[in-house]
Amino acid sequence: MSELLITSSLDPIEEGQALQKGAPRFVTIWQYFELPDFHMNEFIAEAGDAISGFSPIDIVGTENDLFGPNNDTPVRRIRALGAGATLTALHTVLGSVIEEFEGTIRNPEWAYEGYNPHITYGDGRALEKDERDMLTSVELVEKDATTQQKIVRKIWKLEEA
Repeated sequence: MSELLITSSLDPIEEGQALQKGAPRFVTIWQYFELPDFHMNEFIAEAGDAISGFSPIDIVGTENDLFGPNNDTPVRRIRALGAGATLTALHTVLGSVIEEFEGTIRNPEWAYEGYNPHITYGDGRALEKDERDMLTSVELVEKDATTQQKIVRKIWKLEEA
């Protein structure tokens, strides 16, 4: 089983890169889930097909909040702007792909209706209130079972339709 996370980075990122605390800044599209290893290649292909229907997403920082199991992780909530306000749609579509390939969601209470788009603070960085940015990619991040390091396994670009 692989432990995975789906993100959309605000900062430059490359496949194979190990994520460091606070860098890059990213929006959580799907919190941790496990996927049987024998489904990985099919999952990556199907997720890529699903993501190909999405254009870049304009976002804005809103209020600060505390998330996590102990409500002690500082985050900046975000919302999508304009006609392409599709963060929740992207989350939902990818959730269907996770389920199709027998994925197990670690915290189902934070999925679907419980999804709250946000950026986790790291090194004091996120978005400021009312600051805008554009999500232009989606990343599949795998947590290494031995080192616990988070490695970018796949990057999909959000293309203009």
